[in-house]
Amino acid sequence: MKGFHAKTQYNIRLSARKGVEIVKGAEADIDTFTRIMEVTGKRDGFVTRDEEYFKRLYRILKPKGIVELYLAKINPVKAIAHLQKQLDDTQRQLNRLDKTEGREKDPVKSGERAAKKETLQKKLLRDTNVLQSMEQMAKEHPDGLVVSGAIEAFAEKSSWYVYGASDNVFRDYMPNYLIQWEMMKEAKKRGCTMYDFGGISGDLSPDNPLWGLYKFKKGFGGQFLEFIGEFN
Repeated sequence: MKGFHAKTQYNIRLSARKGVEIVKGAEADIDTFTRIMEVTGKRDGFVTRDEEYFKRLYRILKPKGIVELYLAKINPVKAIAHLQKQLDDTQRQLNRLDKTEGREKDPVKSGERAAKKETLQKKLLRDTNVLQSMEQMAKEHPDGLVVSGAIEAFAEKSSWYVYGASDNVFRDYMPNYLIQWEMMKEAKKRGCTMYDFGGISGDLSPDNPLWGLYKFKKGFGGQFLEFIGEFN
């Protein structure tokens, strides 16, 4: 993680704190992965493979030890505990502000204090709503809700990020960051010296609609390699 961008390191740790867990899937989990892949394809505008394709891929390559399926799921117990801690911290800050209400004589500092209080109140309301949603999710998915998935392949000293999928819910829980970190750790454990992150657009301008993909991958400290194009 040392070579990662500071924001990438932060998001990996934030994802874990928020209750995201990475587990290795089995063939029985392919249907969940395929469903999330379809969501990803519709959101990002690309055609996806069907469930049978991914099952065949897994059946053929998994017994040979050259492929792994990963699932990122939110542990509701950990997620609720994290949210409750945030609420408690915010409430304590508000209580401290309330105790000093009216003591500030400087109008500038008084305005700053009022703005801070308003920000904290908005955060308290927002986190309360998220907590209620998480409590409902815990009832519907007591074993956790899968929100992201990925397939990684291995050959000799190399590993490949082959497929990735992410749902439209709980995207601010940063599951894609944590799942990549776990995949890289698995590659290292297997003795791999190269992790192929897959392609990006050749246009690295921030105006490019695909620039976000480049920014995400570059955050992990990867090396950008440009190959010769196709010629007729």
